[in-house]
Order: sequence, then structure tokens, then C-alpha cells
Amino acid sequence: MSTSIRLTDGDVVDSLVAIAAVPTRMPSIGINGKP
Repeated sequence: MSTSIRLTDGDVVDSLVAIAAVPTRMPSIGINGKP
């Protein structure tokens, strides 16, 4: 474990939210198969 990189629960959530938000910005892909 590297102490130089410390992720808090908030950082993890922010990362997941950012990843989850990507498809919403790409209408060509859409969500749940919606165009």
C-alpha cells in the first residue's frame, strides 16, 4: 500500500459519479438503449 496515494470514500464516490456521468453526455450511446 502506498501512503502517497490516499483515497477517501468521497474521492471514490466522485470518481464513480464522473465515470457514470460520461454516457449521459454521449447521446449517440444513450442510456438503457435509448438514442
